[in-house]
Amino acid sequence: MFLTCLLSGSVWDNGIVYGQNYQSTGTTEPSGISMKVPAEQSGEIPRIIIALYNSESDEALRHSFTHVYAEMPLNHLGLMVEYHDIQEKKLPDIQNNPNIRGILSWLRAGDRMDDPEAFITWASRAIDAGKKLVILGDPGFFETKKGQALSLSSINLLMNRIGLRYSGEWEDLTYNVEIIYKNKHTYDFERTLAGGIKPEYSQMVPFSPLTQSHLIIRKYNNPESEAHLVTTHPNGGYVSWGYGVYTLFDDNVDIRQWYLNPFEFFRRAFATDDLPKPDTNTLSGRRIYYSHIDGDGWNNVTEIEEYKEKKILSSQVILEKILLPYSDLPTTVAPIGAELDANWSGSQESEKIAQAIFLLKHIEIGNHTYSHMLKWDFFEHNPDEKEQPLLRRYPDRGWDKNYLRQFYYILTNKDREAAVAIDPYKIPRAYASRKFDLDQEIKGAINYFNELAPPGKKTKIMQWSGNTTPYEEVIRAARLAGLSNINGGDTRLDREYPSYAWVAPIGRPVGNERQIYSSNSNENTYTDLWSGRFHGYRYLKHTLANTESPFRLKPFNVYYHMYSGEKLASLLALTENLETARSSEVVPVTTHQFAEIAQSFYSTRLIPDGTDRWRIANRHQLQTIRFDHATFKSVDFSRSRGVIGQRHHQGSLYVALDSQIEHPVIGVKYHADYFREPDASVPYLIQSRWQVWGLQGIMQNFSFTAQGFGTGDMTWKVSPDTLFTVTITKEEKTPPEIEEARSDHNGILNLSITLDAIDSVSIQIKSP
Repeated sequence: MFLTCLLSGSVWDNGIVYGQNYQSTGTTEPSGISMKVPAEQSGEIPRIIIALYNSESDEALRHSFTHVYAEMPLNHLGLMVEYHDIQEKKLPDIQNNPNIRGILSWLRAGDRMDDPEAFITWASRAIDAGKKLVILGDPGFFETKKGQALSLSSINLLMNRIGLRYSGEWEDLTYNVEIIYKNKHTYDFERTLAGGIKPEYSQMVPFSPLTQSHLIIRKYNNPESEAHLVTTHPNGGYVSWGYGVYTLFDDNVDIRQWYLNPFEFFRRAFATDDLPKPDTNTLSGRRIYYSHIDGDGWNNVTEIEEYKEKKILSSQVILEKILLPYSDLPTTVAPIGAELDANWSGSQESEKIAQAIFLLKHIEIGNHTYSHMLKWDFFEHNPDEKEQPLLRRYPDRGWDKNYLRQFYYILTNKDREAAVAIDPYKIPRAYASRKFDLDQEIKGAINYFNELAPPGKKTKIMQWSGNTTPYEEVIRAARLAGLSNINGGDTRLDREYPSYAWVAPIGRPVGNERQIYSSNSNENTYTDLWSGRFHGYRYLKHTLANTESPFRLKPFNVYYHMYSGEKLASLLALTENLETARSSEVVPVTTHQFAEIAQSFYSTRLIPDGTDRWRIANRHQLQTIRFDHATFKSVDFSRSRGVIGQRHHQGSLYVALDSQIEHPVIGVKYHADYFREPDASVPYLIQSRWQVWGLQGIMQNFSFTAQGFGTGDMTWKVSPDTLFTVTITKEEKTPPEIEEARSDHNGILNLSITLDAIDSVSIQIKSP
């Protein structure tokens, strides 16, 4: 259905705006404008977005607009971001890189490039090579750093390529501006752009019949002043500064809200509809669940009434009230070495609790460092020299016992200045019994925790401490020691944080390494940094719900500290979250496994292999590929290999891959009967609480291996109205368990297996 209306010399055709200033004799692009087909036609589907940021205005990459606002929606759309600092003289060679899909420029107001003419040439050539250019905010190339304006012809050499023409008019008086058109699908997403004074803007008008406008404004009753402030085009998109997001940071108030619908805008601007999405939130057709504990508060004495008189530690409470009763939910426990080690600040009691926890089969061991860094960058360069003046602040005076020297530092102004410089932390780490030693923090902690663990059980993951911003060397050290890594991000989406701008991306690049973010914030942000509202973590349920619907953005993550065992309110809040997990349809995995899945997002390669068919390479631990807008699509098993299942959810098709097949192939086809599970010539998994792999056999006789926590609830699509014998074998010397189950008239076979499968089981399903 098309809605067409005439207004002020422009025509809206289902949201597409044909500018009155565009002159053309046909339907093709004007001379010099490239409309090249992306690289996936000839090879791998490009997934990389080169994001420009300015290190002069951003304290660090993690504070850039792209990382804070855009990277999460881009990740959801299957895209990964590589950053380029505009202060670097050399622009990256993307013209000849087939893996790059496009460029995203989101600079702050006033950011300027050293050589804007060189940038225009570089970006123009990239578009001519089939890359897309998306500009949000200040373009950064309208003038030089010295304030010398570029010519309109130079500016429009690039703007024309994304379907716009800059008139040269800058509107700084916006009290008399009216909104002419807003696309309801892409605008007024979390916040409505209403009347009143609006942000300043450059007047942009369409230069192409393919330009689609999403926000148009003008001066009252002045058609010549019409400005198109949000547009998309086959070569990219544009959002004027101040019209993408609303921000306010004042007196410790940080408000972030999207005017723009980033999912819809980036979907159009980077043309991701036909891009299969590597999915880090789903496994075996279900939402991933994982939980991890940072060791902070291990030795806090609990205030809970039933323990109060016995001086019981919070870690003991967590063991008894959480870890033992919820053995169906795996948990990764990461102690702080100094809080266990009696040579630092621990005790035999601390160690015994750790040993008891590590004995549990559903517990994974993590490392929360030895001395608990609070401010990581403090230790990147000359840590001893910087820490020595601050040693008097530690309870035991730290590693330098020369009290006379410390007294001298106390008397100097230099010490007072140093104390201010490390704000917000009075000390850069929690414990300083010895000089900082990176090897001790990583390998030393690993060896210590492994000694406390039962034979064969090893430390698996690094859980970043303090401000959770490790530098490149420490991430590399953890990786080389065999650990995955996690923490940081602090995702929330609730009444206090009512925006997708508070939902973190999968991780962040740190030099040549990558930090993986936890999927949800911990109880610290819900309790005002553990100063009150100790019941606050119960509201995690709002973030969990909002990141699952209307589309799945994050796994179900319960992340907390040992000090949650200190207060009754915090313990009850934690218990409530675990009960929610028990009643939810999830697939529980270890934190290490999730971190490996997240890392695999960045290595996964998608190679077209015919019409509606793709080969998946380098996916490592990632086992789900998602197709969006796929209600009428299903897996074509006759053209697929290594696919064990499929499931439709929220308009997307989630395809489960077999981890035993290194290079699976996915073929999809049209599926008309969207109201029921698609038929197939082979059995396939719809959903399972356990992980499933090694699927073999035919509709009447198939087998697979499964591993998981709790009851093995799973659903298969098989032949209808058929009685099956289900044989479950745990170990070679253990007699198998045999059950019977019948599929319904639609071929749905539901199983519920109570056998312990933490160490995996073999299952055969066969009709007599």
